Amino acid sequence: MDYFVRKKRKQNPRETANIFSLFTFAYTGSIFKKAFRKDLDEDDLYEVTGNFESSKLGDDLERRWDREQSQKKPKSIYRILFNMFFVRYIFLGIAEMSYKLTRSALEPRAFENLVSFFGEGQTKLTKNDALYNAGIIVLFNFTGTLFYNNLYISMISIGIEVRTCFSAFLYRKLFKLSPAALADISFGNIVTLITKDVQAFENGVYFLNDFWIGSVHTAFVCYLLYSRIGATTFAGIFVFLGVIPLQMYLGKILKKLRLKTCVKTDERLDQTQEALSMIRIIKMYTWEEYFMRKIDSTRKLEVNRMLAGIYVKLLVFTLSILVSNLGFYILVMAYIWMDQPADSAIIFYLMSNYGDIKLFFGYVLPYGITTGAEFMSATLRLNKVLKAEELPAIEAQNINNDKPKIELDDVTINIGKQEILKQINLKLQSGLTAITGPVGAGKSALLKTILHDFPITKGKVSIAGSLSYASQTPWLFASTIKQNILFGQEYDQKRYQEVIRVCALEYDLSLFDKGDETILSDNGLNLSKGQQARVNLARAVYRTSDIYLIDDSLTSLDGHVADFIYEECVRKFLKGKFCVLVTQTKRHLQEADYVVVVKNGRVDGVIEPRDSTNESVLRKKLEEVEKTLEEDAGIEEADDETRGLLETEQNAEKKQIFKDKLKTGSVSISNYKKYMSFGGGVWIMLLFCFVSGIYQFTSSYTEKLLSTWVDEQQKFLNIKSKIRAHEANKTFYDLFENASTILANLTEQLSVADEAQKRTFSWYNGMLGSSTCLQVFTTFVMFDFCRRASVRIHFHLMKNIFAAEMAFFDSHYIGVILNRLSQDLVNMDENLSEILNYTFEAIYYIFGSVILLVSVNYYFIIYIGIVSVLLSGLGRIYLPFGRSMKRLEVATRSPIINHLKSTFQGLTTIRACKADAILKKEYDKYYDVYTSSHFTLIVCQTAYGFFANVLSNILVTCVLCTFIFLDTDTSAGNVGLALSQIFSIGNIVNWVVRQYTDLESMMTSVERVFEYTDIKTENENGVVLYKWPEHGIIRYKNVKLAYNETDVVLNNLNFDVQSKQKIGIVGRTGAGKSSIISTIFRLYDIEGTISIDGVDTKTASLHHLRRNLAIIPQDPVLFTGTIRSNLDPFGLFSESDLWRALERANIKESIASLDEAVGDRTANFSLGQRQMICVARAILSRAKIIVLDEATANMDRESEAVVDDIIKEVFADCTVLTIAHRLRTVLDCDKVMVLDRGGIREFDEPATLLRDENSYFYKMVKKDD
Repeated sequence: MDYFVRKKRKQNPRETANIFSLFTFAYTGSIFKKAFRKDLDEDDLYEVTGNFESSKLGDDLERRWDREQSQKKPKSIYRILFNMFFVRYIFLGIAEMSYKLTRSALEPRAFENLVSFFGEGQTKLTKNDALYNAGIIVLFNFTGTLFYNNLYISMISIGIEVRTCFSAFLYRKLFKLSPAALADISFGNIVTLITKDVQAFENGVYFLNDFWIGSVHTAFVCYLLYSRIGATTFAGIFVFLGVIPLQMYLGKILKKLRLKTCVKTDERLDQTQEALSMIRIIKMYTWEEYFMRKIDSTRKLEVNRMLAGIYVKLLVFTLSILVSNLGFYILVMAYIWMDQPADSAIIFYLMSNYGDIKLFFGYVLPYGITTGAEFMSATLRLNKVLKAEELPAIEAQNINNDKPKIELDDVTINIGKQEILKQINLKLQSGLTAITGPVGAGKSALLKTILHDFPITKGKVSIAGSLSYASQTPWLFASTIKQNILFGQEYDQKRYQEVIRVCALEYDLSLFDKGDETILSDNGLNLSKGQQARVNLARAVYRTSDIYLIDDSLTSLDGHVADFIYEECVRKFLKGKFCVLVTQTKRHLQEADYVVVVKNGRVDGVIEPRDSTNESVLRKKLEEVEKTLEEDAGIEEADDETRGLLETEQNAEKKQIFKDKLKTGSVSISNYKKYMSFGGGVWIMLLFCFVSGIYQFTSSYTEKLLSTWVDEQQKFLNIKSKIRAHEANKTFYDLFENASTILANLTEQLSVADEAQKRTFSWYNGMLGSSTCLQVFTTFVMFDFCRRASVRIHFHLMKNIFAAEMAFFDSHYIGVILNRLSQDLVNMDENLSEILNYTFEAIYYIFGSVILLVSVNYYFIIYIGIVSVLLSGLGRIYLPFGRSMKRLEVATRSPIINHLKSTFQGLTTIRACKADAILKKEYDKYYDVYTSSHFTLIVCQTAYGFFANVLSNILVTCVLCTFIFLDTDTSAGNVGLALSQIFSIGNIVNWVVRQYTDLESMMTSVERVFEYTDIKTENENGVVLYKWPEHGIIRYKNVKLAYNETDVVLNNLNFDVQSKQKIGIVGRTGAGKSSIISTIFRLYDIEGTISIDGVDTKTASLHHLRRNLAIIPQDPVLFTGTIRSNLDPFGLFSESDLWRALERANIKESIASLDEAVGDRTANFSLGQRQMICVARAILSRAKIIVLDEATANMDRESEAVVDDIIKEVFADCTVLTIAHRLRTVLDCDKVMVLDRGGIREFDEPATLLRDENSYFYKMVKKDD
């Protein structure tokens, strides 16, 4: 579907790397080097690796799911996951578990022996023993770096595969969903699933693996402790076990809250997408505040539920923090209480092993619980879509020598409680069949039933032959005009050129700079309505099909163009084909082979106009039909059709049309400051930093106190040992004169030592408690800070978007905007607070550890300085890559979202044309680009962590060598302290690297959101005048409108419209008709002056101006909600007022209740009925100036007559501007304005213009006759 030549990307160097390069991440050097020289863009991405290809994974999962459905046992997505990934997953798990168990068995013992070597008076261990134990520690540090970083890549690769296959399968599922399922599964639902929920699978694969391995590993460590210190082990463990049931219960609550949050996220995205799609009409209605309130209300509910989930998550982690700190304290106390020797070696052995237990219960378990809850909620939401009702297989039969046919046997269609079609019995065959009937009769519903786009309540639809479909509302996707026509079909130049001709597109394409390579905006909004309809029709007729269904595609065209297309396309190009045409035009009906008359949801008759034997029946039926049919009366020529309102940026040569703008360089300090201001200001952040600093001081001082206590405990034990030796050899010591003095001194020293170690331990207890409380406090402060920032930023963002100038929406695809309101907002809502908190904690921890290390030995500052310089150098290499790639990763999601939106809007056409394979291929291509950027980012983050770990391991080696080879006279407690800190630094450096790069990544999301808080907005300031406008006098003076420097659409317009005048505005497409609407509603800035009742509209309040104008648009829009909210969103009118407006618009009988639900995918109103509801809106507005933008294009003659009566009666005292392509619509106007090339060609009374045979208006009418 995409017109761009798919660029052949370089192969990922990981696939060709040798084993050394693979394990040491040396292959990442090329991308780091490139990022260091310049900012990366999409062309720098590698080809996605084979195991991540979206097409392969999606197709594989689809096949497995189909097999799962065919089995009698209950369907299970877990069983499919098990079959796809279990072998690799369990192999990696066993490898990790084996390594962990081996390390836990050897490293703590080596640590204990090494500390013992420095114990006062020890003689058991030699320097060689110390070197041997130090060697074990260094070996495990380096092998751990090698093993864990590569294990992480292997695990995360499985997670990416799971995410990709579910994302691809979800997209494939869209094409199978029944109408009933689609009514329940919204666009926002799918976006949330693909951008947010599938991420839970990627995270879950990694953390759930740690969960089960951690359980086994913790049990093994407990066994080691038990074998060393006996039953005392369980004193610390029982503290953890006591809170696990509570944490598991909280996990269940979190799953429910996650589900509720996602429902509101879906709803918010649906509302936002709807508002963005209709922003032009929303601005003209001045309904921005209503949609702002609506979205903000949903957002508040989303945030409240999300906040509840965050607090539950925090409670899970808080419990872990409390019991982690409390557990070790209880373990040590129990050990001492059991009167066991608490020397430095055993204490640090306990600390080393307890670190593994603390890691599991304090980090892995809570993360496993919270990630599991998110995994489960994502699975439930995914299952809802996977198990949703699918379309039944369309029955294809070979009837009567394989001639294409359509048969409907007693078909009834119900939508909710409303019966749309009733007992339809119809057999259609080759030739031209015209379907006609009044507004709301069920014509489009009949076609959609044939397409199986409506659920069949009763009866059967049988189709023989392939289908091609042109919808009544054009569906165009963001690509070139050419690709919109080809729609994945092979390019046949002869057929293509003929289709362009018969669809009257030749002249249009000649006026575009890039011809049929012109890029279309969302849904082709940069084309005129007529151009949209003709491109939409061209796509249908280009396809070689057995049956062509054309749903009223000629209505929005002027009569002459419609006749040309009918004659050249329908009558000649499709001659001999099976063609079904929905039409209201009398001539088209008379020339059809068959005419199907639909009334009130029933087939009222099938007429053969050419059968003279049924002449009386034919005449009667046509007379009944003619009462509601339109006349052919157009004003434009096919060759006069020009370009539409404005063009999207066309300077892209073979580049990504959805390409998001990428910033360069680091995230600016101003963005950090701005974020802080939204969260509560710099002072709150300074308070957080201050309290975090105190927390780290207490935490580090706690460890220093423990080291001091260990030394004092060792001293106490040594003195106690001497006293026992003295008492045991009392007879020998009594021989010396000073024996009693020595004993007294020892007793006094014991008392002092006992007092000192008790005092230190008391300080340790106090500091431990303070540290725990401060950690909990800082965590809650940070989460609350980020929550406030997120809520305020979203409100400010939406306010700015709704206030943005139309030029912003003309140049930004909706998918690009929604990307910021989906994944970027998720990053701000859920991830940023956690990463900020951990980043600060990790940085403070490193500072604390460095201070403790230097306090043990000042020489360590040299090692730390050298390693810091090297780490800084690594950072300078990595950070340009990390920022650039993260921006690129986020930007590559925009095409995915835009493609999803386009698919949702065109599902009926896609299914009818059986073009799902084309769309799948396109989606897979977009997703592969995203996966490539995502995986490259993860690999390079891990590579940076690997190199940082290597440097920290070198630091560990230097510290060990210093202790062993240099006589530093360091106590065992300080050695244990230094080693525990240096080991922690080794682990924490990698953590800091990940947290800091993740923080930069999250801040790129904030940066992207802030881009939209700074967009240029409309100037809403101005004068609010009482009872203005009172007369509706309009004056244009030297008005010029240009969408860009070269695209001048209105050129020096000068005209006056008097009070109560009815003005018809005609002219070819692109002549400036719609631009006049844009200028009077101030959608774009102009040169010159437009005044209403003598007041320059530039000086009037923008909302006050628009609120006092009314428009009946060509595209009748019903927003999701009720009839009441669609008529009166602010509740300004009484029920009786609403019913009177509906009655006057001749639509009251079709509405059961003002609270009747309407929406994007509801089918309870036809296009014509929706238009009449728009007329009712205009009646309610009581404005003095009414604008009709080809408002009767979708109406039958009866409905059009109603509008004419409304103009004459209800709008009698109003100034009315009627933009039209039907001549009859403007003949009754006071004046007709003929526009040509942005200027006024003629402006006079219709009768005057018609009397002048040289007038342009006269020639158009004459030619039309």
